[in-house]
Amino acid sequence: MGFLDKKGFISYKTLILLAFISVIGFGVYKMGPPLFANLMFKSGLEDEIKTAYMFNDEVLTGRIIDLGRTWGLDLDKDNIKINRGDTDISVTVKYHVTVNFVSGYTWEHDFNVFKAGRLAITGPRS
Repeated sequence: MGFLDKKGFISYKTLILLAFISVIGFGVYKMGPPLFANLMFKSGLEDEIKTAYMFNDEVLTGRIIDLGRTWGLDLDKDNIKINRGDTDISVTVKYHVTVNFVSGYTWEHDFNVFKAGRLAITGPRS
């Protein structure tokens, strides 16, 4: 077998490969949830933009903060910027994530989520 040496013990190459796979797996385990939360937050923000014509900016900000809490993001109204025109809207959300690894190493990342869309026309069209 390729994993064992002549005496039946595991080879050094296999040991190094297992250590490398373990380190990669641990990195995915620690960094995966914030990246997945960001992906799902973006998707939810698109849905909020589709219904933004029904809410004023204050209510929309509250809905975005609640969406962030759903995915474990620490948002407040200072993180959210809403630009609303006559027929379109854009929302920018900025937040910071810190992931603590073993022995004091941390991964810090600033997420900047931008989504834009058209507001539904609620009145009669001309």
